[in-house]
Amino acid sequence: MSFVVPGAPLVDSWEPTTFRECQAWNNDTMRTMTKLTVALSIVLGASIPAAGIASQADATPGTVKTQQAAATITISDMKNDPADATTAVGQPVTVTNNDPMPHTVTAADGSFNVEVPANGTVNLTVPKAGKFPYDCTFHPGQHGPTSITAS
Repeated sequence: MSFVVPGAPLVDSWEPTTFRECQAWNNDTMRTMTKLTVALSIVLGASIPAAGIASQADATPGTVKTQQAAATITISDMKNDPADATTAVGQPVTVTNNDPMPHTVTAADGSFNVEVPANGTVNLTVPKAGKFPYDCTFHPGQHGPTSITAS
């Protein structure tokens, strides 16, 4: 294997022996890694929107797919707002807990279960279409009837 170092003779194997050689080798390596990282970021950044466009092409001709706004649930004073949230399957639902104690958002059928820390926020995802009544396992029944509907 050959390494080319400015001002150094070409040899079959080269290892930095002085501090300046180490510095030059490290700087070259970091520049190369930075260039590769930037290039990869550009490629991945361009492919993510393209994947979204491709999935839109699968729609039935003459129909327009609209993206539903992300659902949010706020827990405050032991109540969930809104009591009935609507989302799309796979779309994250943001749950914010404004109470000083933790809560859970647990589907009656076990489809989802997340713990929301006191004064914290988590995301949950509904894995399939349907209406899912949920409750807090720490405080059953205290939040009133609640559900998330996913389509």
